[in-house]
Amino acid sequence: MAGLTDTPLTDILAEAANAQFRAADFMGANVVRGVAPAKVNLFLGVGRKREDGLHEVVNVMHALAMHDVVFVNVHASDSPEAEAANAALAAEAAASERLALVGPKQQLLVRVDMVDKVGALGEMPGAGGYEGSVLACKDNLACRAAHALASALGREGAEYVHIRIEKQIFAQAGLGGGSSDAACVLACLARHWGVDDAALLARVAGSIGADVAFFLEGGAALYDGAGERFVRALAPLRTPLVVVKPQAGVSTKAAYEAFDAHPAFAPDALLARVEAAQDADQVPLFNSLANAAESVQPELAHVREWLCAQPGVSADHVLMSGSGSAFFAQMATFADASAVAARALQAGYQARATSFSSLRAQAL
Repeated sequence: MAGLTDTPLTDILAEAANAQFRAADFMGANVVRGVAPAKVNLFLGVGRKREDGLHEVVNVMHALAMHDVVFVNVHASDSPEAEAANAALAAEAAASERLALVGPKQQLLVRVDMVDKVGALGEMPGAGGYEGSVLACKDNLACRAAHALASALGREGAEYVHIRIEKQIFAQAGLGGGSSDAACVLACLARHWGVDDAALLARVAGSIGADVAFFLEGGAALYDGAGERFVRALAPLRTPLVVVKPQAGVSTKAAYEAFDAHPAFAPDALLARVEAAQDADQVPLFNSLANAAESVQPELAHVREWLCAQPGVSADHVLMSGSGSAFFAQMATFADASAVAARALQAGYQARATSFSSLRAQAL
């Protein structure tokens, strides 16, 4: 489909630079900023469950211009910032929601602040402007990224890592926001710690999750195995799309359980097209989990039907991403995508007009 190019990187850099100026006021002068793009799955072919409990997966992911902004700073253990964080951790049990001790010797004090900038967290607990983790800090993928990289590097010195994530990627949507944030944290910490080893970062990212490793590369790529094995990069799309999501999310675990009860395997003809594809625009849109997710969360069927009925939207170009609950529709123009997004917001959905992108999670 012909359309506008994706958001220029210069615009993204300018936006992040403006946010960096504010972040330095409360995170310190050495804060590193980064961008963490969303993704959609152009093709998600889930196979049978293996003996290890995982499923065979053929997966084509594509980065979007929609992105979170991430800030990371590292302070010495005897800095005022570290002493204040330690005091908070010791004095108030609730502070553990934003603070955690991780690292090879539990010596890395990590704080994660998540700030909802555009209603990205919807009705999730902790949303609505609360500057704290929706998940407990130790369970947040950003914190797990700090732990994994420190452990891989054998960093045993006491340090305080402060992470701020300005959320613009919808949560519980199948858009990979948490994984992209984790990849961006890896890139920002690599800048702080002087790590210039792409292979090491890729291994660490892969230990956290297949999506995390993808975001370090960005663009479009084909994976197989259990979804973790990189096959090849694909020439990315540059066309606009609209992302629409109900307030409700979908549990990935529940979606896979529903799939196992009533499998919807990808047809061999579609798999052959994916395996032969060199460009993202050659990939057929398909998601094995679509019916399963709709059985778990019936509202998804209403979202899909609503989106397919919108002017300028072709049902052949509409697909659920990941295990849901977001749908995307490829559009002819960005103006068309914006019009659908505006109507979706009026209908009570979360929505954003954006574009496919070659963007990756990176420190700027």
